[in-house]
Amino acid sequence: MEKLALKIARWLGQNGGNEDDIEVYAYGIEVVLNYILTFGLLTILSIIFDVLAVTLVWMGFWVSLRYAAGGGHASTQLRCFLLTMLTGIISVLVIVLLNHFFIPYFLLAGLVFSNIIVFVLAPVINTNNPIPISKRNSVKKTARIIIVIESILVILFFIVPVLRQYSYAGTVSMIGVTTLSLIGYFQNKNSRSK
Repeated sequence: MEKLALKIARWLGQNGGNEDDIEVYAYGIEVVLNYILTFGLLTILSIIFDVLAVTLVWMGFWVSLRYAAGGGHASTQLRCFLLTMLTGIISVLVIVLLNHFFIPYFLLAGLVFSNIIVFVLAPVINTNNPIPISKRNSVKKTARIIIVIESILVILFFIVPVLRQYSYAGTVSMIGVTTLSLIGYFQNKNSRSK
């Protein structure tokens, strides 16, 4: 993927882009390709296993909150791909199990946990994905708005029995993102103390 990204970046540099920014282009293209591959593969797997709608809800909640909440990031694109795939697959399995066994207390605990993490810690800055100081307050506000909207959606999905599985999808996604925020927070704390 890195070679393809570099090839596209060089083409951009030769066709009107800034030649000095080829490495920046390559990194950005690699990130986009990684997202396309990861979420494309998760979508294909969810179609095969007949869990497309649940997976799409999980992805929607994940992508919406992940940028604003911040947190731990993999050190390479390959690790990011593998960890996101693993997280996605495990999350969908957990969602299916939760829906099968109907555990409403999980939703309440997940919503409380996720909201506390976002309101107290977000955004958690990571060296692999820094947020400029000038934008941190804006990102914090965005994270809080997103977590509140997602929480309301989870509650609405839960109230309508036909949509209940989506409440689990949203909650599992929120817990996953905020757990990464918590991990990132402790990683930052450990690196500062060294």
